[in-house]
Formats: sequence, structure tokens, C-alpha cells
Amino acid sequence: MENYAEVLRLLERVFGRVIEDGDNTFRVSGEDERATFNGRRALDYWGTSSDYDLGVFIPFLDELDSYGYFVEWWDSGTAIVAPY
Repeated sequence: MENYAEVLRLLERVFGRVIEDGDNTFRVSGEDERATFNGRRALDYWGTSSDYDLGVFIPFLDELDSYGYFVEWWDSGTAIVAPY
């Protein structure tokens, strides 16, 4: 996948620790409050702010979407980032 390296760099910048799951898929922590994008938490499973769509900060979701990736919650502490 052509955007794999760019997405990995983005995720490492936001989350620090990224687990590569194969098939161009990544696992990241949904609990780390230090994982921010544009000054806001990238993921907030329990958040109710209108700045989030299903617990994902909308600008972060838009950035991933520009690479052809999306976020899906594995559980309240882990998110999967995968290509469409």
C-alpha cells in the first residue's frame, strides 16, 4: 500500500508506540492522554464532544482518511487503524 509509510509516521508522531498488525493495519492505544493531534486527544472512547466522531477527533480522522485509512475501536483501550 502506497500510504503505509506515511500513516506509520503519523501514528508514531501521535501515539509514540504503534503495533504493526500486518495487512497494512496498526494497533494504537486509545487510553493515552498524551496522544494528541492538533492539540486535542486523537482518541477519546468515552468523549461526548461534537469534535469527535465515534471517539475519534475529527481532524485526525480526516487526516487518516486522506491516506485511505480509518479507525475502528477494538475495545475501549485499543483502536485499529486500517486501510479502506
